[in-house]
Amino acid sequence: MTFESHVKEYEKLKFKLKSIEIKENELRMLGGFPKSNNTEGMPKTKSSASSVENIAIRLTELLEQKSVLQEEIQVKRKTLETLIGYISNLVSREIVESKTFLPCGWKYISLKSHLSTSRCRHLYYDGIFEINAVLKSKEGIYE
Repeated sequence: MTFESHVKEYEKLKFKLKSIEIKENELRMLGGFPKSNNTEGMPKTKSSASSVENIAIRLTELLEQKSVLQEEIQVKRKTLETLIGYISNLVSREIVESKTFLPCGWKYISLKSHLSTSRCRHLYYDGIFEINAVLKSKEGIYE
């Protein structure tokens, strides 16, 4: 398994977590109220109570999924941090770390590191190459 595939898995997990958070916020915005147009003074059915219960059940399921995903993200992040630690060049390590964990582009990284964009990319790919070489030599450890 290459470093890039580890990063893709990490990003997929973060995307799933964001999706669950959006669903959770949507349920919370409902505030426990059903979507039907029940007006005050009109007889109401028990379906409104059951929809509130359904919202609560769904919210509980989402919170459980969220906690499981957060744990998986932490494990994957620690794996990535360990892999990034194998890079010998400190500048290259900082660039790979920034590109992996921060939502920033090459321009920001080049400004932060006081290097040209092309040099940052070169150092990034050197670092990735070094990580993949270590992974190849220690095949099976991080799979």
